[in-house]
Amino acid sequence: MRRLRPIVHRLIALIVGAFNRNPWTYETLEFVPRAAYRRDGLTTVHNHSFMQGAAFQRAYDRAVTAAGWDYRIQWRIHTVLWAAATAEKLPGAFVECGTGRGFMGSAICEYLGWRERPFYLLDTFEPGHVTPDSLERHDAHNPVYANGPEAVRKNFREWPGVRIVVGRVPETLSEVPADVVAFLHIDMNNPVPEESALRHFWPKLTAGAVVLLDDYAYRGWEASHESADRVAAELGFSILSLPTGQGLAIKPA
Repeated sequence: MRRLRPIVHRLIALIVGAFNRNPWTYETLEFVPRAAYRRDGLTTVHNHSFMQGAAFQRAYDRAVTAAGWDYRIQWRIHTVLWAAATAEKLPGAFVECGTGRGFMGSAICEYLGWRERPFYLLDTFEPGHVTPDSLERHDAHNPVYANGPEAVRKNFREWPGVRIVVGRVPETLSEVPADVVAFLHIDMNNPVPEESALRHFWPKLTAGAVVLLDDYAYRGWEASHESADRVAAELGFSILSLPTGQGLAIKPA
């Protein structure tokens, strides 16, 4: 068996090379080390030791508890936690537009040991889904979305600063009384309310505030990418496209 291994490896390499040279497809095959991170559309061999951190694991486990299952989006959560920890040092409220069952919000609250600081969570908290072609929300069960606000309120009850705002954006934006915002997370899977939220909160963001757009670079949500870029060009800032599918912006001084 040991003698056969190099022969098998060379044979596989020849097959992969032949496949990658063929002119009939844009797909390619690659050899990926077993230790690589391969989740949520992201494959990398770079360091992801953050997954073994005790604080990260507690935050991620709390997120899974909120949602009821594991999305396997550790690197996206890592990015969210970095953004929230950066914004924690700044004055202002936290805002999330598109909370669902509370996966991201729960991870943030657990990681930062949330207390009285206002954290506004905006969502319809209703079941449904959005299709990229129509951008309409359809009444059908989707595990991403909540089945009502009561379960979400119960999930966040241990963090008194969290405020649940029920309804559709942009109609509910006026229900967020914060004049200064340090952190803005937008994840509504629909460029229309996402654009409204970004335009509404941008003037309220303090210098150095962090904006994280969950759908910005995600495959299938090109409309969200185009919408966010249009707003950024108008308001004079830039968005960093991340391999996690997210977009990151910092409010300039």
